[in-house]
Amino acid sequence: MLENTTVVETKRNELEGKWVGDLSGKINEKVDSALGGVLFIDEAHQLYNKEDPYDKGKQVIQAFVPRLENDGEKFIAIIAGYTKEMEEFLKFDPGLASRFQHKIIFESYKPQVVAQIVVNILKKNKIEFNEKYVKAVAINLYDQIPDDKKSNARWARNYAQKLIEKQLSYCAKHPQFPRNRLFNEVLRDSVNWQIGG
Repeated sequence: MLENTTVVETKRNELEGKWVGDLSGKINEKVDSALGGVLFIDEAHQLYNKEDPYDKGKQVIQAFVPRLENDGEKFIAIIAGYTKEMEEFLKFDPGLASRFQHKIIFESYKPQVVAQIVVNILKKNKIEFNEKYVKAVAINLYDQIPDDKKSNARWARNYAQKLIEKQLSYCAKHPQFPRNRLFNEVLRDSVNWQIGG
């Protein structure tokens, strides 16, 4: 039973120490801060890189497993990532797979839902735009991403943010245009962008 509602969220870049001996200290620090609550490791699959035998992420995992074994009843550990990559991640150490027996697989958002999130972000930022055009472009772009690489709302946030940045850059070159209006030129250009999730 949880003693508090603390949720400690972390990811690989926060778990890597500056030197090898610091690795176990970082993960232990995160576990200690989550005792009685929840430790959530986002994009956990990034800790596992089978191509690099000297990758520091493996040492983080090896330090994490004993804490799961010894203190597993004192906190809830949740790890998240892309389905295929997480399956590989759990194979790295038998102690991982045995400690994470419950899996929840979330279906990717429909492109229409992702496009609506983009629209909502632009509206929240008080940007004037052609809603139908924005939705059409966002749907087309998101639809082209392989299913195992779709990141739902994160992609929408990244895309909307880049639209806003490019729009401001466009306005800087055309000072006669209002800064809060998203121009079709920016949208047309966005079909060539690589938007990560």
